[in-house]
This record gives sequence, C-alpha cells and structure tokens, in this order.
Amino acid sequence: MDLFPKVFIKNYKPTHEIQLEFLTRLHRLLSIGYPLMPALERTKWEDRFVKLADTITQALTAGKTIDEAFELAAFHPHIVSHLYLSRTTGNLEKSISKAADTFRDRIFYFNKIKQITRYPLLLLFIFCILLFLMKQIVLPSFSSLFQSTSASSTLVLFMLLVDYVVYLLVTMAFIGLFIVFLWPIYTRKVTTNTLIKIYQSLPLCRSYIKAQTSLLFAAHFSSLLKTGISYYDIVQQMSGLKKQRIISFYSSYLKEELSKGYTMSSLLASLPLFDKKLSLLFNQDASSVHLTQDLDMFTEVLTEEMKRRALRLVTYIQPVFFVVLAGFIIFIYITIMWPMYELIKTI
Repeated sequence: MDLFPKVFIKNYKPTHEIQLEFLTRLHRLLSIGYPLMPALERTKWEDRFVKLADTITQALTAGKTIDEAFELAAFHPHIVSHLYLSRTTGNLEKSISKAADTFRDRIFYFNKIKQITRYPLLLLFIFCILLFLMKQIVLPSFSSLFQSTSASSTLVLFMLLVDYVVYLLVTMAFIGLFIVFLWPIYTRKVTTNTLIKIYQSLPLCRSYIKAQTSLLFAAHFSSLLKTGISYYDIVQQMSGLKKQRIISFYSSYLKEELSKGYTMSSLLASLPLFDKKLSLLFNQDASSVHLTQDLDMFTEVLTEEMKRRALRLVTYIQPVFFVVLAGFIIFIYITIMWPMYELIKTI
C-alpha cells in the first residue's frame, strides 16, 4: 500500500493553486456535513482532483494519519503542519480552513511579486546583453580609434568601469541563483540551531522570520489550548511539527525547560526569534480562555502587520528596479558618448 504514494510523488506534484482549490473544496464538503472519506470521494467529481483524492484515500485506508496522507500527496509543508495539529484538536474542518486561508495569502503575495518583477527582470536581461555587446565589440572598436588621442585614457577608465559593472551583475546573478535553488537545499542539511544563528545575523531576514515564527507559534498554541490540555502537552505536540523546524526546535526546548519548573513567559522572552510581545501574553495571570483570546488577537494583529509589510515591499520592488535600470542605461550612454566628446575637443 505504501508503494503507490511514493510512485505518485515522483510523477506528480500539484501546483500551489491546485492544492488551495482542493483544500477549499474539501472544506466546503466537510462544512455541509459530509464525513471525511465520502468528502474525498466527491472531490473526484472534478478530474483535476482525482489523483490527489486517490492518494489521500489510499494512505488513510493504509492507516496513515491525515497529515501523513497529505504529505504523501506532496502538499506544501505549511498545509501539512496545520493538519498535524488536528490530531490533538480533533477539529479537522477548522484546521483545513486555517490552512487554506493562510496558504491563500502566501500564494497571493508570491504571485504579486512574480507579476511585478517579471517586466523589470526582462529589461535587466536585455540590458545585460547590450552591456556584453558593448564590452566585446563597441569599446574595443573605440579603443583602436582613439588610441592616438587624449581620449584614450578616458576610454580605458570607462572600460574598467564596465568590467566592474559586469562583475557586479554576475555576482548578483550568482547570489540570486543561490537563494532560489541552493538555499533550500542548504537549509535542509544544516542543523536547526545553525539555521537560527544564520537568520539572526541577517537583519532583514530576521525581522520576517521573527514575525512568521511568532505568528505560527501563537496560532498553533491557541488551537491546542482550546482543547484544555496543559502547556507542557501543547509544546510536546508542537515539537512534532517537523515541517516547521524552528517551531519544533523551540517547542522541544520549552518542553525540557518547563519540566524543570521555568515559567513560559521567561522562556519565550529568552528565544531570539520570538516577538517580545508574545512572552508578555503569558506573563499575566489569565485563565486559559482569556489567554486563548489574547493569542487569537495577537495572531490577527501580527497577520495584518505582515500583510502591510508585504504590500509595502511589493510597492517598492518595481520602482527600485526601474531606478537601478535607468542608472545603468545612463551609464552606458555616458560610456559611449564621453570618449567621443573628448575626441571632438581635440579636433
């Protein structure tokens, strides 16, 4: 029974959009009263969901948990983590709803960034081709033409500047390729503690990771707290979130320290990738009901703040690209025209 899902993973990986649509359809069926297995059968009424539904159904029949079944169907780790917590909360419908809502936001901002950067990146690629042609053809021709004039020294200077620009663009390209292709591979190989130290050393990255980690921790903690279990049992459950490594790592640490008698608020305040405001919520002598309300409000506020940051970033990306590109175009124009101007002065 385990063979089919492995073959399925190798041959088919659903797009983010398909994953979201499947979650939305499954949540709709569950919300109107269908049990899980009949709901999965009815998702197969749409051809695009047949492979997903078959894989999940076979995995569940073989004794897999709901999160393991979705993982075998190659769903995003963010979705799998939400479903993992439904083991304890027992509310699969709400877990699917939360997973769909948060995943929808991820897709929206990712597509927005792709849409905004597509045209500037195309222009930058064309500029790189022009810069290469100028370096290999135009400037050497000018060099032989101005060799016996005083403009030759100016041309040599501009040729050096062109070389520096080329090296800069190549370096940026390698950094971009590393971030897109090699960084995910690298992060899987290093320890979680090393990964946390790397995030701490990168200011811009640290700010985003801290907000994301605090948001996920608060949301998961609130969901589990509603079941009435203790803090220790909650972090024990969250330590199993292997797809969210930092949350899992911190939860394992919290579990060990809570057993020694430390308070949750003091422990949260000592962890660098948690928002300090999160520890203050646990510093109050509030009931579980009030703490749940505070955590839900904290999650809502932090979600809105992250949305504002994302929109601000999106609005800045395109203007910055165009300003940089305009600077490069002006540089090319000066590189070509300045030696000619120097030559004219000698006539």
